[in-house]
Amino acid sequence: MKAPIPCGSPAGPLFLQILIKYPDAAQEVEILRRTGGLAMPEPEVLLDAEQVIALQNAVTEIPVPDHVYEAIVRLVQSTRPESASAPDYIRSYLAWGAGPRASQCLLRAARALALLRGQTSVSVEEVREVMRPVLRHRLIPNYNATGEGVSVEDILGRLQESL
Repeated sequence: MKAPIPCGSPAGPLFLQILIKYPDAAQEVEILRRTGGLAMPEPEVLLDAEQVIALQNAVTEIPVPDHVYEAIVRLVQSTRPESASAPDYIRSYLAWGAGPRASQCLLRAARALALLRGQTSVSVEEVREVMRPVLRHRLIPNYNATGEGVSVEDILGRLQESL
């Protein structure tokens, strides 16, 4: 069995940055009920190590049409303020855009989503859906963005619309 290809690791760059909100009061009470005693709940094993590796490898086998590769590269390059393909709002609001590792992670995340959906290939829709968690920590806003109250999420929204 071949080893999975990493796209970020605990010691290196993040693969995704997922925003998780605080639980509401009822959820937090349930957390306390489940974890506030001496006996901790036993985790349920859903997949063993071999199954996880098999799924990681299956992701790399999902076909990707050329237009999806091109859309990923076009998207990532458009985040770079110095790029000829960067829209004006990127040049105005970003100090730093995403690099080639972002393209790799977008591809891997889009493939994983297509696999989870049972699709036979990746579409631009999967790229659109995974772009925020893949890109949000890779874009560095500049002073203009900070001063005008433009967030990375605002910039990602505009990028998402253009994809």
